[in-house]
Amino acid sequence: MTLTCETRLPPARQNTQLRFAFYRDGRIVQDFSINDIYEVYNVQLEHSGKYSCEVETTDGRVRKRSAERLLQIEGAAIRPAVTFSPDYKKIFTAESITMTCDGGSTVGGGPIYIWYKDYSPVHNGKSYTIQRAGTSDSGSYRCQTSTGEISDPAGLDVSNGWVILQTPLYVYEGDDINITCHQHLIFPGGQTRFYKDNRVIRGWTDNAEYYIGRVDGTTAGTYRCQKEVDHDLLQYLHDDDEATVSVEELLTTPTITVTPQPVLQKDNMTLTCEKRLPPARQNTQLRFAFYREGWIVQNFSINDIYEVYNVQLEHSGKYSCEVETTDGRLRKRSGERLLQIKDRINNIGYTRQNVARLILFACVLITTGLLIF
Repeated sequence: MTLTCETRLPPARQNTQLRFAFYRDGRIVQDFSINDIYEVYNVQLEHSGKYSCEVETTDGRVRKRSAERLLQIEGAAIRPAVTFSPDYKKIFTAESITMTCDGGSTVGGGPIYIWYKDYSPVHNGKSYTIQRAGTSDSGSYRCQTSTGEISDPAGLDVSNGWVILQTPLYVYEGDDINITCHQHLIFPGGQTRFYKDNRVIRGWTDNAEYYIGRVDGTTAGTYRCQKEVDHDLLQYLHDDDEATVSVEELLTTPTITVTPQPVLQKDNMTLTCEKRLPPARQNTQLRFAFYREGWIVQNFSINDIYEVYNVQLEHSGKYSCEVETTDGRLRKRSGERLLQIKDRINNIGYTRQNVARLILFACVLITTGLLIF
């Protein structure tokens, strides 16, 4: 959160040196300094209150205080996401699975969760466990919080077959994933073979898991596994199952925003690197960097803003930002944004000219009126 103490000086005194202070509920939160902004990172509900600011000349001869402004911090309505444990979209009958509703609002004492299966309510609570699942438990599950936010659907498939290919519920770019060729526990299993898009990617081995590794766009496809399963009195037979793996975008391409608009010489300027994360990965840790004309001006850190105080004309240029996951596996860069710092004096001169024209026009009207009279 950024609070700005705005003031105006007459054209003849634009170079007057000023200092600013900020208050909440009458108590000082930022003492007098040349900084006309007050920033709060990771805002909490307790930051609510009546805010005001005070400005004074550096010699202390003149001081003025703003009116109070009530600022009410509200709990953000965060779209929830359904997660599974174990993290598989498909399970066998008689197995158990726990679904969790991650996210929600911070308003009041916390959200209330309602679970839906195929649009019908089935459970209340943050988690929903299905013990000894049956095929009737297959379906599309969503959770909704008391704020009205509802998750995307999460599909669960409960199988009574011999073999299932288990894949994670969500797969995002940069993930490390395994897929598992799983036989029903009441039958012993033998060797396993894996396919992708009908091509063998690993021949017969005793390992029922296939490690895909770091995910990118080429990971998406239809996977299939074959497995030897002992059907009681029968010899080993080859049963198979397939699953489609879709790769979702973890990070959107960031955009860079600038305040204030326009930026005038001697302003304090803030650039923000804006990005979006999917609901299921809202807690992904990110780092940000900023560039001007391709040269780095703020190295990677958890800070998604870049600030320049007392901006000068030479700060003009093409700005961009870059965001990466803290493990460095995924990195994306914004487009460049041309930022032209405007000369405050010229803007004032232009205003003076307008005022002079207005006065001259008024004089002409008065003179014309007198002549007519």
